Amino acid sequence: MDKIYKAVGWMLRKVGKKNLDVEITFLDKYAVQIARTMLRYAIENFPYDLRREYLRPSIIVEGEMRVLMNNSVLLIECYL
Repeated sequence: MDKIYKAVGWMLRKVGKKNLDVEITFLDKYAVQIARTMLRYAIENFPYDLRREYLRPSIIVEGEMRVLMNNSVLLIECYL
């Protein structure tokens, strides 16, 4: 399975070479859900600061939901 992740990450990187906005839009939407190997291959040529943003866990507060994202794990705490 790891080879599939590498291949898809490579393909995403190639898309980014043609149009970086398309790759960033895709990653903004799916970076949390895709495998870390795929993400690492996709962002290999990004500037250091942008790579760190995709690899660093972050917390987003949406209404009553608190979402902790860590690229391979998505934990949701609902406050009722």
